[in-house]
Amino acid sequence: MRGIDNANAGHYRIYDVYVNKGNDKRHMFPAPSKVESLMDNFYLCLKENKKIHPVLLAAQAHLGLVSIHPFIDGNGRCARLLMNLILIQNGYLPAIIKMSKRKEYIEAIEKADNNDLNEFYNIIADAQIESIELYLNTVKNNIIWK
Repeated sequence: MRGIDNANAGHYRIYDVYVNKGNDKRHMFPAPSKVESLMDNFYLCLKENKKIHPVLLAAQAHLGLVSIHPFIDGNGRCARLLMNLILIQNGYLPAIIKMSKRKEYIEAIEKADNNDLNEFYNIIADAQIESIELYLNTVKNNIIWK
């Protein structure tokens, strides 16, 4: 956020934030007064869950961060960065959410807010498979491979 919004750069948000869902409906995120403790718990939960499959852990980390929404802006980008950091640290490729899948991705996050996690997990797993296929096709078609 530095250079974009210096007043909010480098710390948790101090304002209420929400997503406008249309038809006068809003999704409110946790109050700013709760963000620090939620982030502390989030971090501890990430440390404790390292025994689950890395793709599932990465998806859960993404959802956890985006549901807390600790920053005034850039929460989705941070969640995707965290997800990909976990994947890379565990020997996987980054999972890229394509713009063509944006609507499906956002709808899956909304469903996850209501404890229906499968669709979101599938989107992340599919993105991981696409990354692996792209990587393998690139290596396969390289002149060194032949």
